[in-house]
Amino acid sequence: MTPRLRWLPAAGLASLLAAPATAQTVAITNARIHTVSGAVIERGTVVIQDGRIAAVGANVTVPAGAQVIDGAGKVVTPGLLDSNTGLGTTEVDAAAGTNDRSSRNERITASADPLDNLNPFSTLIPVTRVEGITRAVVVPSPGASFVAGRGLLMQLGNLGAAVTVDKNPVALYAAIGEEGASLTGGTRATSLSRLREILQDARDYDANRAAFIRL
Repeated sequence: MTPRLRWLPAAGLASLLAAPATAQTVAITNARIHTVSGAVIERGTVVIQDGRIAAVGANVTVPAGAQVIDGAGKVVTPGLLDSNTGLGTTEVDAAAGTNDRSSRNERITASADPLDNLNPFSTLIPVTRVEGITRAVVVPSPGASFVAGRGLLMQLGNLGAAVTVDKNPVALYAAIGEEGASLTGGTRATSLSRLREILQDARDYDANRAAFIRL
């Protein structure tokens, strides 16, 4: 039987170690390393100093006194990004009291801010981080309105470190296709027409704010 490869994400390494490890030197050796822009490094070494990657390569020297982790048979990658998740806004889908990802309000919810719902203590965050995901785009889900709201980009942090928001908002989300059709009159064309109408209304408001205020 072929052994299953285990992921050991370099950018999320601190989550595998005790909190004080960020103040020491750690070296992962003999691993198959996938870099961001270069070729795959077979049996390479990653050196982390004070919580930051200091060196990556096939012939990197392990500093004296470093904690050595044998990565033989494992794959090391940079931290992965989940670009579409309800992480931090949904704990259990079937439990309404823990699900803040979608709204039953039929009005356009373009101003809905996921930061108002975000639970940085969600039990799903450390579970996700252990799998090598270090950043996530938290995306709303359409409920009664096909314009679901805004999304944000957050860092999942390390063991003992806080979750941080890198950018809010990152985008405005709306449902198209079959789901959008069901919320806007029954056809895909109506959902796209409604979306164009909403965007044009926003442009008109931005160009004529004083007139809208006087109304």
